[in-house]
Amino acid sequence: MSKLEVLQKYIEARLKSNSALSRAQIARSSHGLDGEVPSPDGVSIVVGMPLPERVSKYTAGAMFSEISFQIEIAKKNISASSPSALFFCEKVSAILNNWCAPVESGYGRIFLCETSPWKIEKCDAHETRMSIAFKAQSLLQ
Repeated sequence: MSKLEVLQKYIEARLKSNSALSRAQIARSSHGLDGEVPSPDGVSIVVGMPLPERVSKYTAGAMFSEISFQIEIAKKNISASSPSALFFCEKVSAILNNWCAPVESGYGRIFLCETSPWKIEKCDAHETRMSIAFKAQSLLQ
């Protein structure tokens, strides 16, 4: 398993361990963010693949000093009393922003992208899809 896959696995585990997200289906994606995880409550959270942003110039070989990844939240609009997509975006942002991934991942602090970290991908009467953009720094930074 690559270091990027290990990081993705730790992010998924971090989200699954939080009680505020216990009603959501949470999964990793190996093929972008268009996969959907069925959920009885109509909420799915997909951890996208981490991708390199910067290459470290101080190491031999390809070592990435910064990576980015997205998390997609899909919320079926099946009940007016259930939490909104914005609720889940706030929770995911709070859970991951400034969190330090375990050393085994090779990456340290995770943080929200500085500009426009949230995007509405789809919003209609049936479903709301939003994505959250994060970055992570290598432990070698």
